[in-house]
Amino acid sequence: MRVAALVAAALLAAGCGGGGESAKKSSTTMIDWDLSHSHTMQDVSWPNAELDSVDIQPSDGAARVRLPDGKEFSAPAGSIRHAFVTRKGDTVTEAQLNTVPQSREEAYKLAKEWAERYGYSSAPLDTWFEESAHAKPVEASKAMTRAASGETIGKGGPEGAVKILYSSNDDQPWIVAFLMVWRAGGAT
Repeated sequence: MRVAALVAAALLAAGCGGGGESAKKSSTTMIDWDLSHSHTMQDVSWPNAELDSVDIQPSDGAARVRLPDGKEFSAPAGSIRHAFVTRKGDTVTEAQLNTVPQSREEAYKLAKEWAERYGYSSAPLDTWFEESAHAKPVEASKAMTRAASGETIGKGGPEGAVKILYSSNDDQPWIVAFLMVWRAGGAT
């Protein structure tokens, strides 16, 4: 019972709430989503209609997500390990793409690149980088930067955020996450 609770807590912490399960890794799984006009189960090739949330594990680690107004999130092969996606009905409400584990310096550099791409402040990332230099990874706080509340990536698009999270990998203790959240009343 305690193991199940810990697993559920880990999934929620990683951004995968909603009572779902993981999708099995497939040799043909890839993240190439067009969310520029809608954000439905079909748009993300939802793997199992019975689940409210899934963990999609791309086989090549690449990702491309087209967003409204010509905006795009992309990551090269070998970069993305998990895409945690949650839905309400047929509508995707949240998607978080997590990188493979990285060193502190790699995570900081990538998070700053992603933050700059979307116009987010790097101040929280800079603070994290300074504070994490003198702490064990498990003791260092997480970092997150985002646009002002309610500001979306393109008209009708998601609110976005860039996060640095602890990975529990001793050699590469950090992951970078790109979070997209569609609030109620957004475009479907």
